[in-house]
Amino acid sequence: MGREKPPVEWILDRWEGDAGILEDLGAVPRALLPRALREGEVLRVVVDNDTVTLTRDTTASRRRREQAQRLRDELAVAEPGNGDVFEL
Repeated sequence: MGREKPPVEWILDRWEGDAGILEDLGAVPRALLPRALREGEVLRVVVDNDTVTLTRDTTASRRRREQAQRLRDELAVAEPGNGDVFEL
């Protein structure tokens, strides 16, 4: 039996040259990341014995995009000029 640890999730913030910048981690060489990984997507990291597997988590990425869209929609409704009262 392997000594698999619970998966970890990282988010690709942006690409800078030959590196992907992961939130809360920093720069990782592009060659180590899945080719299809896009900015804002979730990267699932699984460690099993001496093997580290990095995969795109398309389901978690979709949930993040949907959550971000809901927040943008809520902010658009609450913008000044829409009849809302804001106290400063």
